[in-house]
Amino acid sequence: MSIREVGNNDTLLMYNEETLAVSIKVKEEIWQWDQGYNPYFRIKEEKVYFKDSKKIEHFEWQTGVGVGIRSKFNEFEIEGKIDPLSFETITWIEYATGNVYFELVPLTESLVQIGDFYWPGQMAFTKKSHEWYSVVNVL
Repeated sequence: MSIREVGNNDTLLMYNEETLAVSIKVKEEIWQWDQGYNPYFRIKEEKVYFKDSKKIEHFEWQTGVGVGIRSKFNEFEIEGKIDPLSFETITWIEYATGNVYFELVPLTESLVQIGDFYWPGQMAFTKKSHEWYSVVNVL
């Protein structure tokens, strides 16, 4: 199993390059994606999983603002053909605040209409804590 780790001060990102799962460690606390989660997007009613990309590349990502992991996905088989769709995901830690951000960046368009993306994954909360909360993205 190939785990890529990047960190800043008290925060560490752990990225599994095979399952594409993300874990976040802050001091001694670890948050992990739910084990049953696989990132995907929809084309009509079909799920197309990120891991089904024919070409996946992972890179360490660093700017003056933060550090993280960038993954590039391209060459998906869609409707029986290799599609030009490509995109990147960037999971990064902001230096100033320690906040963790998840970004999805489109690079090239698909030949077909793409539906919703289901990324990042939900965290697996294994115990109750009044200090934990979830953030729900709103379009």
